[in-house]
Amino acid sequence: MGSPITWNAVPNPNLFTLDASTDAVEYIFAHANHGTGNDTITHGCFRYGARTGTPPTYRISLQGVDASGNPDGTIKGGGSPVSATFTPPASAAWDGTWQEVAFANSYSMAPGEKVALVIDYSTGTIDGSNNSSFTTHTSGVTGVVQKFPYAIQNNATARTRQTGLPIYGYKSASEMFGYPFLTTSTVSPASNLEVGFEFTHQSGWGATFTVAAIELLARLQTVAKTMRVALYDTDGTSVLQSVDLDTDFAVNASGHGIVLLPFDETTLSALTFGSTYSIGIYQVEAGGNLAITYLDVNAAADWNAWGGAQDYPYVSRATPGSGAWTRLTTRRIFCNLVLADWTEPSGSGGVNRALLRAGVSAVG
Repeated sequence: MGSPITWNAVPNPNLFTLDASTDAVEYIFAHANHGTGNDTITHGCFRYGARTGTPPTYRISLQGVDASGNPDGTIKGGGSPVSATFTPPASAAWDGTWQEVAFANSYSMAPGEKVALVIDYSTGTIDGSNNSSFTTHTSGVTGVVQKFPYAIQNNATARTRQTGLPIYGYKSASEMFGYPFLTTSTVSPASNLEVGFEFTHQSGWGATFTVAAIELLARLQTVAKTMRVALYDTDGTSVLQSVDLDTDFAVNASGHGIVLLPFDETTLSALTFGSTYSIGIYQVEAGGNLAITYLDVNAAADWNAWGGAQDYPYVSRATPGSGAWTRLTTRRIFCNLVLADWTEPSGSGGVNRALLRAGVSAVG
């Protein structure tokens, strides 16, 4: 279930400037059915880059996809076009922000339907001194190539498909789809700071389960230090499991990378579906430069577009293992839980002992 981490470094938003009337930003995707029935699409969403001068008015629309995998130029909705125009401010007010634009008409999108979300020029002066940039995809990650969905930078009708994760969104009255993205950065947990996440696996999924390991994106200390990961009970302070990693056990400790840590208890704690537990990460000794990567979105509900939905909020506290967590529902660290011993609901019988990656990571 869920997805493994697919970024191995801090992802950066990659921008493309629309400074000519023939430029466009295009996102090609297939509609994901969340099973909520909220598939009447009302808004197109994007991460704005930056403005230059006085930006022109742009158009955002839903279009079909041709046989080559490009927008076909036909706006969905026929006589009731699923499109809208918007004019970014001639200031920095939108720079680096997530924007949601209401279409003039809604559109009922079928599960699996291939669609293009397109941002292009509408009216006004557009040139090298008056324009806007938009986030098309993530960059700064090596060895990871996005195949589908994908973003296209359309430079005067010359299209270039980007290999990073496309950053886009579309929504109904109550549900976000796509890959909403605001910013990524890192936090450095030390002996006076613990960070992590709470998690709640829905009660209908099963009776009990165990956590066999965690997989996270981190920069380990470049000096001799110890990173500790703890699994806490529902009170947030009682340690059920913990595991340490010494800096010496790492490749290129100074860079960001994926760390897989199995818990070393002989008997793993049986956790209950429907209850809330927490994972905490901190550095045992003072000093050092441990860094944990996180992703921020504009609103907590935007996590519904990602694996794990809103069930894995970011938490932090000043004293490791002690005190109440401070929750931040718009943030999530890059981490997966590896589950084992999944006991089926009462009356089903049997135990699934396969290791499963729960959908905690911000990438899927």
